[in-house]
Amino acid sequence: MLFSFCPHITLVIEEWFGLLGYIEGKDKKLKTELMQKVGEILALGRGIGNGIGIIVLVQRADSSNFSAGSREQFQNICSFGRISKEQKNMLFAGEELVSQG
Repeated sequence: MLFSFCPHITLVIEEWFGLLGYIEGKDKKLKTELMQKVGEILALGRGIGNGIGIIVLVQRADSSNFSAGSREQFQNICSFGRISKEQKNMLFAGEELVSQG
């Protein structure tokens, strides 16, 4: 059985909220377009072996920073530090969370 090689491309955005704020200052339409494109990348990234990945780092995962439904497309979510109860419910909905301390 032959497998074709598919290079993997990962987009890393270190401060998503800051990028959106900067772009909104330049062009609000461009901000909406960028949010939609990242949503598309997230949806495509769910497929196995398609070679697409995205890592988005945020301080707060507000729904206003993601296009409709794209927040649910993340396959892995990591949280470092202390987050509010609201953030826990938003990021880890449906997961059984164990409190550490």
